[in-house]
Amino acid sequence: GRSEPLSVAPHLRGVRAPGRYGAWPSPVEHDIARSRMLTTVGRSGYDSPGGASPAAAIRKEDEMKLAGKVAIITGGGGAMGGAQARLFAQEGAAVCVADLFLDKAQAVASAIKADGGRAHAVKLDVQSSAEWTEAVAAAERAFGPVTVLCNNAGSNFRVGFDEQTEEMWSNILGTILTGSFLGIKAVVPSMRLAGG
Repeated sequence: GRSEPLSVAPHLRGVRAPGRYGAWPSPVEHDIARSRMLTTVGRSGYDSPGGASPAAAIRKEDEMKLAGKVAIITGGGGAMGGAQARLFAQEGAAVCVADLFLDKAQAVASAIKADGGRAHAVKLDVQSSAEWTEAVAAAERAFGPVTVLCNNAGSNFRVGFDEQTEEMWSNILGTILTGSFLGIKAVVPSMRLAGG
């Protein structure tokens, strides 16, 4: 095995991505690892030589990049969406974690709350305008008007090109394209209420 150089940032220690990026983390793994690091700073003590208490790691609200923002993150129960939700919460946003699988959204929202953040989980099929309407209403009830939309939900089938069906292709397009379109349509009125 190859030893890690001393210059590896704390949030990347132990992260490996075989293949295209060799022994170094891929961009997505880097973001996920950074999110994990941000949510554990203070508890692990590696952020300061003497080991900081959780209270010492809390930043002032005016130092947070997303303080006062209300975000809906689709696909929020997945790896990438969950990392985004945790990072947004760490930066001060109130996060509506939206996912097709409510149990996954609830797990991410619970983790954010346990770390002192504000989060609410909702079930959302991004291909349903009715569910979008309810998700935006739920976010507004919990936190106020939506100011940030992260259209992260995606769909993919791990089959070869020859095995991909028209139904699979329609699901991919429906999730990524139609879902994003419906999401933008649903949140614009809320963003206007927020002054954006």
